[in-house]
Amino acid sequence: MAEDTQVKQMIEFIELEAQERVAEIRMKTDAEFESQYQEYKRNLEKKLADEFSAKREQHRTEKLIRTSQQRQKVLYSMLQFRFQKLEELKHDIINKLSNIDKNPNYSKFLVNLIVQGLLRMQEERVTVVCREIDIPIVTKILPEAANLYKQLVEKATGYKPSLEPLKIETKRYLASPYKEGSHADFSLGGVELTARGNTIVCKNTIESRLDIAFQYLKPTIRSELFGSKLKAASQHDSVPKQ
Repeated sequence: MAEDTQVKQMIEFIELEAQERVAEIRMKTDAEFESQYQEYKRNLEKKLADEFSAKREQHRTEKLIRTSQQRQKVLYSMLQFRFQKLEELKHDIINKLSNIDKNPNYSKFLVNLIVQGLLRMQEERVTVVCREIDIPIVTKILPEAANLYKQLVEKATGYKPSLEPLKIETKRYLASPYKEGSHADFSLGGVELTARGNTIVCKNTIESRLDIAFQYLKPTIRSELFGSKLKAASQHDSVPKQ
């Protein structure tokens, strides 16, 4: 009887030991599971946060790109409109200047252009290039232009410059007068002076002077035509490429 009791006690002890061991293993397993779960949860939250941040940044970038593209499109339209209006203005001026040779002061204007070219070049032997239609006028005013040039230099420096008689180029001429609707090269008038076998050239045609004046006055012209609305685009002088 005593032996049965002892055996029973041993069995109960073993069962209790086993239960404690199971409980210990369960607690350890639960702790490891909780630790792994929390780590997985943190990694998942970080992954989701990173993905959200990346998508938000991508959305922001795409929005900036769309906004930039829209602004560029508006800017292009504004510049295209401005360029068109400036070209129309220049075309109107060319139309008005196309009959300048009919002005009674045209010959005096040519004298001044020739003298200006001579002052720039300071050459002894100079050839004058003009429109074929202007040859009679230019031939007549060459002596006057040469004398005026000498007088101006002598008055400014005290010596009389050496200048051979001016000659008109007969092998080539400036382009023909402007014709409305024509796309051919044209010349509004004026002269071109050459020296030393055409290695020195002073272009003093009306269209070249118009181009210079247009470039110089472009900011003023833009302001008069468009006011401050295109101020942000004022650094552009031509239509931007798409």
